Amino acid sequence: MVDLNSSLILDDKFDFKDIFPLCRINFKAIENEDKTTYDNVCNNISNSIGDRQLKFVDTCKKISLYLEYIKDKKYANHIKPSCLYFNYMLKDAKNKYSFKCNNTEECYEKMIEQYINDSKSGFDICAAYVKDFTNDTFVILNNLNTLYYNFLDKIVFENSNNPCDAAKECLKIYRPFSEICQKGNNKSFCKVLENFQGQYNQHMKKEIMCNEAPMYLPSPYGTNMLIIIITLFIITVTISAIIFILYKCTPCGSYIRPRKKKVNKLWHNEGRHLKLKYPLDKSSKKSSGETYQITYNSAQYSL
Repeated sequence: MVDLNSSLILDDKFDFKDIFPLCRINFKAIENEDKTTYDNVCNNISNSIGDRQLKFVDTCKKISLYLEYIKDKKYANHIKPSCLYFNYMLKDAKNKYSFKCNNTEECYEKMIEQYINDSKSGFDICAAYVKDFTNDTFVILNNLNTLYYNFLDKIVFENSNNPCDAAKECLKIYRPFSEICQKGNNKSFCKVLENFQGQYNQHMKKEIMCNEAPMYLPSPYGTNMLIIIITLFIITVTISAIIFILYKCTPCGSYIRPRKKKVNKLWHNEGRHLKLKYPLDKSSKKSSGETYQITYNSAQYSL
């Protein structure tokens, strides 16, 4: 996981929709399938991009098989996010190994050339989507990949001796990403976090008890005080309107009105009774007035 303490700039135009967790799950599902058919072409690809030590060959075979699934319409409804995930995997490899190509777009063009030389057609399926994105976008994609690695691999599928540690690692990414969501203007990014929040909360509630890890993640959108104030105002107005309608236009009003009059009459009679029982003493009124006058004159004199 890359350090998230530095300020990341979220690309508002980058579409994160369906990349996570769907494309990651699809890629992991074919990761262990036979890839020997790509041995020769991936050796040639590695040489063409300057990977003389052939470190890229294994990754090349994995992403080549992934491209085959994309071109064969295995992910027909998700070609764009699948290609964006391919682009992320290619950029990840470029960052790890020494490629001569300047960016993922150029690397992919060299790969396509070798596919054609090896009589493999249709592998340019992602040409419209493979563009070199910013390093900040890569960091975000890489951490989303790590986020789902910790959640799916270590918590859901229980491939960890301590899933609570994995839950804490999820929080380390989710918390700063929520802040990025609130500061930015990329709805697809926030939606990915919202989906993760729902999946995490549902699973942790049913399956795991962790004293040292959060059982519940807050909304990535944070708390919007303006929305809270507007909501309370709407609720108040709605309740008031309902009460008014019930009072004026329903049998409830005819039931309440005579009882209201009766209560008012009781209060009126009680007031008259108190006046008769405790009449106001005129001497008290006079004394009160004299005291006020003395106080006033004293104040005036002091000026």
